[in-house]
Amino acid sequence: MSILETGAAGGRILIERRGDALWLTINTPENHNTMTPHMLGELAQAFDDAGRMKGLRAIVLTGAGEKTFCAGGQLTPSAHAKEGFRAFQEKRSPVWD
Repeated sequence: MSILETGAAGGRILIERRGDALWLTINTPENHNTMTPHMLGELAQAFDDAGRMKGLRAIVLTGAGEKTFCAGGQLTPSAHAKEGFRAFQEKRSPVWD
């Protein structure tokens, strides 16, 4: 089952079809909608799934809340920060491509 069939990607990415548009909402307003590597993977999968949807003419990417669309990548300081950054970079590329 694809992310689009479930209607949500773990609650962090909300997915809604509105006519011929697909709305993807980054849903972590408490963190200014910062993106984790996992969330980037979910977005990449949603974009891939959307490519197979009939009648879809647009994808709208938005952020939940009223303050921030997306503050960027969520990187937390740790002993594994370098590995975390690499994981973020690897997941980021397919989404922007």
